[in-house]
Amino acid sequence: MPQGIHTPCAFFLISLNVLQIIRKTIRREKLNMSLKLLTGLIVAMMMLVAGLMTSKLVNSWHSYQNFAHLQKSDHLRQLLNQGIVELSLERSVVQVTLNLPDPIAPVYRNLIDEQRRKSDEALNQLEALITAKNNPFISTHLLQPLQTERAAIATLRTRADADLNKPAGERTDIVRRWPVEIPMRISYLNSLLNMLFVPEVGIPPIISALGEIAHESWRVREMGGRDRTIMAIALATDKPISSQDKAFMEKMHNEALTASRLLSKLQQVEGMNPEIIAKINQLNTDYFKNHILSRSQILEASQQQKPYPIGFQDFFSQSSAALAVAEELNKMASTERVNVIKSLMAEQLYTFWLWCALIVMVFILASFLIYYLIYRVLHRLQPTISAVQQISQGKFDYDLQHLKGQDEIGQLATGVDILRQTSIEKTIMEREAAGKAAQLKNDFTTKLKTMTDNVMASTTDVSATVSSIAASANQLSASASTLVAMVQQSSASTRAAVADTQTKSTAATQLTEASQRIGEIVIMIKNIAEQTSLLALNASIEAARAGEAGRGFAVVADEVKKLAQAAAHSTEEITNQIERIQESTNGTVQALNIATNTLTTIDTTLATITEAMAEQQAATSQISESLNSMQANTHNITTQISSLRNSSF
Repeated sequence: MPQGIHTPCAFFLISLNVLQIIRKTIRREKLNMSLKLLTGLIVAMMMLVAGLMTSKLVNSWHSYQNFAHLQKSDHLRQLLNQGIVELSLERSVVQVTLNLPDPIAPVYRNLIDEQRRKSDEALNQLEALITAKNNPFISTHLLQPLQTERAAIATLRTRADADLNKPAGERTDIVRRWPVEIPMRISYLNSLLNMLFVPEVGIPPIISALGEIAHESWRVREMGGRDRTIMAIALATDKPISSQDKAFMEKMHNEALTASRLLSKLQQVEGMNPEIIAKINQLNTDYFKNHILSRSQILEASQQQKPYPIGFQDFFSQSSAALAVAEELNKMASTERVNVIKSLMAEQLYTFWLWCALIVMVFILASFLIYYLIYRVLHRLQPTISAVQQISQGKFDYDLQHLKGQDEIGQLATGVDILRQTSIEKTIMEREAAGKAAQLKNDFTTKLKTMTDNVMASTTDVSATVSSIAASANQLSASASTLVAMVQQSSASTRAAVADTQTKSTAATQLTEASQRIGEIVIMIKNIAEQTSLLALNASIEAARAGEAGRGFAVVADEVKKLAQAAAHSTEEITNQIERIQESTNGTVQALNIATNTLTTIDTTLATITEAMAEQQAATSQISESLNSMQANTHNITTQISSLRNSSF
């Protein structure tokens, strides 16, 4: 996978992670966000992603264009560099042969012609490419100077060729001018390489390193060649090297050493081709060890004016082989630079098309999401929301059949339709329950009316009975008062008491009968009170069944129950009093009977009778008061039951 693919893929994965983080944040924080706002957020996110991707796309295209421009520039630089290298070798051979005593040998003539052919071929291609580009700036600052220099070099070549065919004694000043002017022309042509320099901002270091390796290897080849030429001439002429030439050689050698040190550093750049590293190491061995050893021996022999340890042919072959390594390194670095640039161009082009594909994918995904959210969610969700609102208002006239499906909205529509059916059934059940409740209310009202009528009738009877009992009690009280008066009168005279005994006995008998009659009335009141209590209990039960509507009636029924219990309690007290009256009356009758026989104890008996009658009078008064209170309570019960009856109906 090309290295450039990592950036768009990583960017795409980061975008997906951002969307995932937003989704989790919304779920974790329970953010209330409408679908319209969410749709807008997604659209904005997609537009942002598309914008960033477009920026990356433009950057990738610019990088591709920069590499393409760099490739074209490097092709021109490579042709110019190749022409300069071949011209440099031509310079060296011509300079050596111009210093030989005899006319040029065929082998050197062929070598010079081959170097010229290679140099002219590269420079001709360069001129053709520059002319085809039709770039005014390059034509003015590169093509014209190149043509001018080539014309000057051609002139020097013509004069050199003429002198090469002559013996040393007939040669002109070209022998002196060639080693000065040709290197100067070569240096100027080398400076033209800067005209083809492209700013390498954002370019990987390996490309810059390869360009520097090509340049430094050329420096080794050129400076070493110039150094080699001086020694070759000395060997060919068997003359010692002058101090001026030695100084020149030292200068060239130092520049070659500087270039070698730079090459050693450049080979450590990350990603450097192992073959180039091996070639740099070979150059250090072949030139800076083996060749430098021969160079030292030649300089030492020249210094001591001894015979040279190596012949011209051997030295020239050996030095040419060493310098050829620098030439090979130059070509290898230039070729590797072109290959790296081509690889980066292919990578950037691949990245460019990958960004294009990702942008298209994002556009398609965004379009699908927008379409889905608007037409498949919002447009289908709105009728579902309206249906839920209608259900809340008790309206069921809608249709969601066209919204049903297998997705979430379809399932929601199905659920709302089920809710609609359930609501309809619930409404029907509520109506039926309301009808049943009304019927139960009517039935309860009817029963309650009947019960209240019965209670009122019973209460009326109780009231009448209580009134009758009260009248009897009043009569009893009056009789007791009369009896007391009679007893008091009897105490005045025993005979009067005896005579009156029969009358009192009769009164006592009547009192007994009245007491029995009162007892019967009290029993009847007690029965009525028990019936009233039972009716009040039934009324409470019915009120409890009636729920909230019977709460008021339950209170009244409870009061009725309490009054009935009070009436029952009062009747029990009346019964007790009557039993006492009966006992007292029986005692009176017995006393009267005994009084007839025992007149001696009449005073004591009369006192006892007086006390008993006083107690009877007090008890009778209490009975009268209780009956009056019962009568008032009975009247209150009648009033409350009547009010309850009226409020219920």
